[in-house]
Amino acid sequence: MTVNILNDIYLSSANKYEDLYNYFYNHCGFTITSTRLTIGYDTYRIRDYQDISQIKNKDNLKYPPSSPSFSRIGKPNQIWFYISNDYNASLAEMLPIWHKKINPGSNIKIILSVWHIRKEIKVLIIPDLKKINEVCKRIDLSTYFNEHNFWSFICEKFGASTMDDQNIYQFTSAFANALMDRAKIEGLEFDGIFYPSVQYRFKSNIALMPSCVEDEKVVLKTLFKSEFKKSFILNTKGTSNYEQISDFEQGFYEPDKDVVTWTK
Repeated sequence: MTVNILNDIYLSSANKYEDLYNYFYNHCGFTITSTRLTIGYDTYRIRDYQDISQIKNKDNLKYPPSSPSFSRIGKPNQIWFYISNDYNASLAEMLPIWHKKINPGSNIKIILSVWHIRKEIKVLIIPDLKKINEVCKRIDLSTYFNEHNFWSFICEKFGASTMDDQNIYQFTSAFANALMDRAKIEGLEFDGIFYPSVQYRFKSNIALMPSCVEDEKVVLKTLFKSEFKKSFILNTKGTSNYEQISDFEQGFYEPDKDVVTWTK
């Protein structure tokens, strides 16, 4: 019944985020589970850029300023620091963005930044009940299976791309914010949300609060630049292929000066 109501709200409501959030928060008694990220672990983040001279310091590589749009976890004007536990996942997560804003035949300049976890970080878990995700294979998900229909529905939505459903972020951010607000009531401390990568299901994404960067729970370790080309040729899914057309060139970050430099 709960899943049917949520689906009806999502398909018919003119205020999807607000109505979904209210139902999640007030009427869904779902499990909340958290875990700790491993200290000493490296995570990855990719952004594209136009002018390398504008990449001067850490601020140019961390979370962007607040946006009026929904994101996978955030509602409008919420700031989140998105990272992945694998380079390929961080690259794959850029594809829906490039699908919209990059024309076929164009080159895409990217920066891969590596962020090191140096202090304990606690995250709430969006599970993968199919256990395709490598991290979820190692986590006890038995409590989630007690609410199998509900969590299967949530997992399905968190696995949907904006290329398939342009409204999906209203659903996922409504659930994420209800999850966090419910966690606060239960007295759980957390720094963000873990969820399987949408584009690369074996690996994982993490949305962290900006304070994790400001308090140096995660620190910029190193960075690289490269260039890709968006092909005119479509793959079997009907989307463009991407080819890396230049090797990775390492940049250097001096934390004492907060300065990014390049060899060329």
